[in-house]
Amino acid sequence: MDGIVRLVDENYSNLDKEEICLPSPPEDLGYEAKCIWLKAGKKLLDDGFLDDGNFDLFHSYCVILGEARECESILAVDGKIVGGKKHPAYDMMLNAVDKAKNLWVILHPKKLNLKEIEEEESVWDKDKGLLA
Repeated sequence: MDGIVRLVDENYSNLDKEEICLPSPPEDLGYEAKCIWLKAGKKLLDDGFLDDGNFDLFHSYCVILGEARECESILAVDGKIVGGKKHPAYDMMLNAVDKAKNLWVILHPKKLNLKEIEEEESVWDKDKGLLA
């Protein structure tokens, strides 16, 4: 993986400490997946769960959840029902979310907290500014 994204907290208080580094998102990731790479990668690094042994798993997580987010975008435009039938992107999204959830549990073996999940979902729109 080439390139390094330097992650610092909002107050830049960890500049004096050991640098937390995350490889730049791979070029093969789509826009949504790159946003997830940056956000989830920081969380995994901060919590001590991301290392050389699970970058491939993390890459898969980003790809799958990125696909789910792309399906959400499609459904937002087309709707869940097209021509009287369920939109194919709806099943694709549900399948991808389920796979991503299972991968996240493997990557971050910490009990999921509903409040944390709601907070993460509420900041999704802010993530898009990471790659601007």
